[in-house]
Amino acid sequence: MASAFNLLTAGGAKFDKNRFKQDFELFGGGKKDRKGKGKASTKSIETHTKSLPHSLDFFGDHPSTNHQTKPPIAQEESESDSDSDASSSSSSSSSKIAPPVQKITLTGPEPLPKSLHTNLPSLVNHPSVSLSSREGEPLLKALKGANINSLWGVQCSVGGCLLEGKDTLCIAPTGSGKTLSYILPTLVKLRDPSRSLRNTENEVKGHGIRALILVPTHDLAIQILNVTKAVTKGRSWRSMVLTKATEKAVCDSSPGTALDDSEEDVEDDGERNEDEEEGSEDDDEESTGSVDEFAQPKSGNPTGLGIDFLIATPERLHHLLESKRISLALTQHVILDESDRLLSPDFLSQIEPILAACMNPDVQKCLLSATMPSGVEEIAKKWLRNEGVRVVVGVKDSAVTTVDQSLLYTGSESGKLLALRNLLSTGSLPYPSLIFVQSIERADELHKNLILEGIKVDVVHSGKGKSKRDQAINNFRLGNVWMLVVTEVLARGMDFRGVKVVVNYDFPQTVQSYIHRIGRTGRAGRPGKAITFFNLEDGPYLRTIANVLRSSGCPVPEYMLDMKKPTKNQKRSLAKAPIKRKAIGGGGRDVGREEGRKKQMMKEASKRRKMRTDE
Repeated sequence: MASAFNLLTAGGAKFDKNRFKQDFELFGGGKKDRKGKGKASTKSIETHTKSLPHSLDFFGDHPSTNHQTKPPIAQEESESDSDSDASSSSSSSSSKIAPPVQKITLTGPEPLPKSLHTNLPSLVNHPSVSLSSREGEPLLKALKGANINSLWGVQCSVGGCLLEGKDTLCIAPTGSGKTLSYILPTLVKLRDPSRSLRNTENEVKGHGIRALILVPTHDLAIQILNVTKAVTKGRSWRSMVLTKATEKAVCDSSPGTALDDSEEDVEDDGERNEDEEEGSEDDDEESTGSVDEFAQPKSGNPTGLGIDFLIATPERLHHLLESKRISLALTQHVILDESDRLLSPDFLSQIEPILAACMNPDVQKCLLSATMPSGVEEIAKKWLRNEGVRVVVGVKDSAVTTVDQSLLYTGSESGKLLALRNLLSTGSLPYPSLIFVQSIERADELHKNLILEGIKVDVVHSGKGKSKRDQAINNFRLGNVWMLVVTEVLARGMDFRGVKVVVNYDFPQTVQSYIHRIGRTGRAGRPGKAITFFNLEDGPYLRTIANVLRSSGCPVPEYMLDMKKPTKNQKRSLAKAPIKRKAIGGGGRDVGREEGRKKQMMKEASKRRKMRTDE
């Protein structure tokens, strides 16, 4: 391999090797022998290679990159990064990364539940729900395998509430480990997978949907499924996301009243079985098939094998409930992740029928989010038994303190693109990073501009198909893509390990949106950085975001705090629709818009001609 300095100075620049002799030898550049084979003096290399830090080995060809000479902390961090997504939801003694210690406040009806201890055995040896060694050991082994060696504060508090049977409302910062705070106690309370539950006649009795997790986006549902699978290894727990592909399996696991009316579907399934070509008048006999979900389904789920964890978005589940194809009467646990979004006007009309359909008198509800406006919190309390136990980590509706936040004035749309290019050229925007914009059109426009800069970038928004979105997110996790241009669809709940910078290219519409956006970095105690661009049109709303920065301990110019507060009407109008902005870059011809204007002018001219002829 050619010397690093030979490559860097190939363009004609001079490099004084005598002056920087030690630095030159540090990177493996030694004196050549007479034959010109480039053999470096062993003595000098051995002297200096030991002093080269691992973080300075940019080219990956230094001897200190071997596992034997790697610093212990770096080695532990690399092992931690290779684990599944579940490890980011809890602490790890090997990586020694944990969220900052924050005050946890519990309020509710007395007596308040006791929090769990941080050690994992306290989870399976709780006085209310104590697991046997057969039930608890696989869970503890799976947690160890996922590099989860202890519980964090929010997991101890929420876990204690749920294990004592209390309905819970949790408000905790982004990246604090909320996902495992409800998955782990729910696993403990369910005890055994639905496949293992048998009655006295050795028949499966784990019917219905046992635990329901509602989330606002499909991408978040996939992430939670991956975390669930990581902590349920070793036992045959049945977890799935409600999609078009799994819809039939879900309906067969917890059938509604309309199932008996679908005779045509049952007959079609019966015709597929060679043993039942002639058919039988009894539909129940035609619907017999394999229970094994990995085998080719012959007729669905004849024994009614239940689902342990169903992760769903409200729209599809509400449609199945309306058509009476599914029943939630046996559901024991209901969790609303990102509950402030789910209880907003966009989803409330779908969430209310879903919660009403959970008619089990012992159903337990848990609502979690990083932000919770007072109006939404009042709605949430109506669905909790005795208004539930309220768990607040840190200060309510505050940003995570591990993120260095800043506001950058760009002046115009062209200034935004120049500012982004400047961040890239000066190295102030390290990879991996996320860039948030307010609309699908602007996301596609910015994506095209960044491709021209030679950056490995992709775009994720609701206009892309699920498979393409999943592929882009997976490439980003693997490092094949350095930067993602995204909309609000990825602002909530998504956990990307090691995102260093979040750029709010378009000013956020609400404080809640801002907190969730910047929460994609600085997760699990890791440091992060958030840069928010603003223009003149964003001025009326600047103070609200500046207050968030001040409460997080970030420096804020005094003039921002002295600005006039936005009125309630201004806040409402911005929450409903984002500010109208010029095209990305703010200049040049927009051929698509020009063609649209021409078509509109032609239509108006045609209408005028018709009106004249009619007169």
